[in-house]
Order: sequence, then C-alpha cells, then structure tokens
Amino acid sequence: ALPATLGGRAFGDGATEAEMARRFARGWGFRSFELGEEEDGFDRWRGSYPEAVLLAVLPANGAIRFVGPEDEAKPGKGATLIAMCPKDGGDTATR
Repeated sequence: ALPATLGGRAFGDGATEAEMARRFARGWGFRSFELGEEEDGFDRWRGSYPEAVLLAVLPANGAIRFVGPEDEAKPGKGATLIAMCPKDGGDTATR
C-alpha cells in the first residue's frame, strides 16, 4: 500500500493530486509527445502546448525521470515527454 501522505506531494508544476484530479474532471488528459531530432524540439513543444504540465521525461536511453516543480527540464533529442494537458490544446506537430 502507498503511504497516506503520498497524495499531498507536489509534482509537475507543483500541483497537488487534488488539483490534478480537478484538471482531469475539466477534460484534461495524459499524453505522450515524442520529440524529434531537432535541437529546439522541447521549445517548440512548449510553444505548442503552453498549458501542458510536464510530468516525466523518457530520454532516448530509456531512464525515466519524473519532473518536480523545481526541475528545469530540458529534454534532449528523441526524448518522450509525458504531460497532462487540455484535450483540445495545441497542434499535432509533436504528437
């Protein structure tokens, strides 16, 4: 069983589990985005999905890294991003 205090820990943009649940209830969903081989892939993704909350990065080498509110994520080429975002937000260029 998970510890009772786990639900109060901040992740992603600092939101608690309760805030993430509210976003989910408003139609947000979890999605993965594969970055290409361009140097500016992450910046382009952020520009296309400004409201997205980055939760984890799976680098090309496969070692997943969860992102916290203090982390400055700058994923490299070929990384896969796991994020929570509005279902109708952004374009399809990096999906």
